[in-house]
Amino acid sequence: MLTRAVAQTNSSQVAAQAVAQSATSPTKGVYYEQKVNHAIPLDLTFTNSRGQVVALKQFFDGKHPVILVTPFYRCKAGCTLELQGMADAFGKLQYKLGRDFTALTISINPLEPPQLAAQTKEGYLKMTKNQPYAAEGWHFLVGTQKNIQALAQATGFHYNYNLQYQQFVHPTGILVLTPQGRIYRYFFGTDYNPSDLKIALIKASQNQIGSPIDQIIAICCTWNPTTGHYGVVIQRVIVGAGTLTVLALAGLIGGLFYWEKKHPKLPLAASTTEGERHNAGGAI
Repeated sequence: MLTRAVAQTNSSQVAAQAVAQSATSPTKGVYYEQKVNHAIPLDLTFTNSRGQVVALKQFFDGKHPVILVTPFYRCKAGCTLELQGMADAFGKLQYKLGRDFTALTISINPLEPPQLAAQTKEGYLKMTKNQPYAAEGWHFLVGTQKNIQALAQATGFHYNYNLQYQQFVHPTGILVLTPQGRIYRYFFGTDYNPSDLKIALIKASQNQIGSPIDQIIAICCTWNPTTGHYGVVIQRVIVGAGTLTVLALAGLIGGLFYWEKKHPKLPLAASTTEGERHNAGGAI
């Protein structure tokens, strides 16, 4: 028991040192800095769900676009919604995952093992319909803190680690990258319109570059034991290329309240939905 306690303490210390923290405001400094047309470092290496070390450049063939998301696998709030949103959107796309485009899911928690990546992959593949090549095209990776931070910096992914609840706090969203590894555009939140995603994949495959867009930042926050709710919150609105419509804001707020209503006071270790059952460990 003592050994386990020491190991857990060391793990917490490692994670706590990973990113800047804010004790007074968990969501302070958490946002996406849009780095459209910036190239991500393709020489960075990660470990896939089979335990093999792979370089990012292995997923960029110069012909097909890539979708990137950076959650962490034990999360049951915004990360779960992100991955569920991806699975749902993929199932409605005419383009085939693993043939026409690739998807990369890279954990921001350096303590998560490849086995957990494999379990998470298995769960979301079961949720992904009409995609016969999804197993070959949707990759789940883990990595070192150094490489995670390098990727986060390149993609403008600003997150932190909450010491009180020992959880990562981060913005939600996905990136569409060109076949050469440049950022075409961002999709913020956890619900991704298949039609918009299709257009983005087409333009990215043609090596076009998009423009910064308005942001509604939905933040994957932490479990609050006082209220008994998971914290997926809206932090702020950043105006990009135009004026954010009231309908878009109302739609996201309504969606978050709907999800909260459907998942009231869910305990940390519970798994009540198909999308949650495959997550190991239970966090957020």
